[in-house]
Amino acid sequence: MTTPTISTTPTSPNPTTTTTQTTTITTPTSPTTPTTTTLNIDDIEDEIKCYIDKMNKDVGFFWWKRYIYSAFWQNISTPINLSIVILTAFTTGQSATSNLISANTSTILGVVTLFLSIFNSFFKPYEQLSTNQKHLHDWAGMGEELDEIYYDKVYTLDEKMARLKKLEKLFKKVSNLKRTDENNFFIDLLYLIIRRTCIGGNIRWNHITDKKEIICNNNKAQRLNMSSSVKMDKNMDRNMDSNIDRPLTVNHTHITIIEDEV
Repeated sequence: MTTPTISTTPTSPNPTTTTTQTTTITTPTSPTTPTTTTLNIDDIEDEIKCYIDKMNKDVGFFWWKRYIYSAFWQNISTPINLSIVILTAFTTGQSATSNLISANTSTILGVVTLFLSIFNSFFKPYEQLSTNQKHLHDWAGMGEELDEIYYDKVYTLDEKMARLKKLEKLFKKVSNLKRTDENNFFIDLLYLIIRRTCIGGNIRWNHITDKKEIICNNNKAQRLNMSSSVKMDKNMDRNMDSNIDRPLTVNHTHITIIEDEV
């Protein structure tokens, strides 16, 4: 708000007296212009790609982790349970008929059965297997939801906003499942070794993005090759056109040289 000051000096009957009058003019302020926010479709696409890339890595990482966990405990629990059943049958048969195996062998089998039973009761490999298979199923469900969102083609701005909201909701579910994920440091070391030796960098859930990038790069390379070939053809045409304008001079010079030699 501006308040200009205007000074006026009226003529007084007495020339020696001066009167000053101050007038204040208030100008109304202009109303605040509302700011409008425009949604940029490119920014929405970038945010969608960031969500997909992040969850693609997380889901793939933890799915492979639970797969290794399940394979480890399955290869441990099944032989241990089978060994306990067989050794228990031998010791039971030996107690019933003392001529089945020797006494020394029976003692060794009894000790081995005892240690296997202790290991099975303490580490509970079958329960570990069931728990990890459940986590593996949960991570596979997250991957399926990500696939549904990824392969759902959208075109309009409203459809892209709906896809973004779905990704945000799925991102929260993935984060909650990551926080409840349990660790086993021995199997984590085994998982790290298998990743370095066998899996490599292929820990993503979905590899279609990588293939699309390769296809786009190949198409770009083909376009570059086509454009370079077109440029080469144009240069060849220019050279041919320039050579067409100079054949008489060259032939005349050649003929002149031949006449001089003759």
